[in-house]
Amino acid sequence: MRNLLRANFYRLGRDRTFRMCAAAVLALSVVFMLGGCREAVQKAADYGAVTELDGLYFQIVPTIGIFISILACLFLGVEYGEGTVRNKLSMGHTRRDVYLANFLTVAAASLILQLMWMAGACVGIPFLGTWTLRPDALALLFLMVAGTSVAMAAIFTCIEMLHTGRSSSIVTLLSYFAMLFAASAVYNILSEPEFYAGTIVTVEGVQVVEPEPNPLYVTGALRAFYEFVMDFLPTGQIARIQNMDMGHPLRMFLSSVLITASVTLGGAKLFARTDLK
Repeated sequence: MRNLLRANFYRLGRDRTFRMCAAAVLALSVVFMLGGCREAVQKAADYGAVTELDGLYFQIVPTIGIFISILACLFLGVEYGEGTVRNKLSMGHTRRDVYLANFLTVAAASLILQLMWMAGACVGIPFLGTWTLRPDALALLFLMVAGTSVAMAAIFTCIEMLHTGRSSSIVTLLSYFAMLFAASAVYNILSEPEFYAGTIVTVEGVQVVEPEPNPLYVTGALRAFYEFVMDFLPTGQIARIQNMDMGHPLRMFLSSVLITASVTLGGAKLFARTDLK
């Protein structure tokens, strides 16, 4: 295992795809934050509105998942394309060790991408000041992002290691966007207000009326189920973090741990029986 990890990290450090992904995350983070700061300065000048760093800092988090999926596709795709997997097995390494070494490599790369985002977004500090969140709350948010990143690394590693065909990259990318779409749909459902606004605009001006119940508002067991889905899916957690809506942080983090452990152990067992063409 140690030799496999050493070889993987050596290749990762020299991998052009990884360096391009890291540079892209850093650049996007800087550009997005500077754009947000420019709008914040304009709003402050026009309306006196105050924009806090916290609200902008986590907006780019969903893009990290895209780059993790791309990295997993291209980095692990070489394992099959160049026959690296068969060479490792012929040298006496077990399939379990090969699988776990690849997962740990992708997981470490995903955390490095997170650090690139964190570093790039700091350009907003001179314009907006530092975070208003307490240090423990901010640390919790960073920990949640790390948990989702590692969970996605486990999912993408499993897909790439078990799908030996050329379409594995497409499957990996589509799986992320499918989870992202599902989380967005559920979040929109949960964001429905319980009552419609109690004001109407007439020729006589704005009038206050009795608020009406929103038929789209979900209650009871169904709402609890949707809340669980949001806390369980890595993309659901990302949507919550992006909107600074932590919900149930312990359940979210434990869900990431559960997904990482179950997908990795299950993927390693399936990989042990996979026919390597």
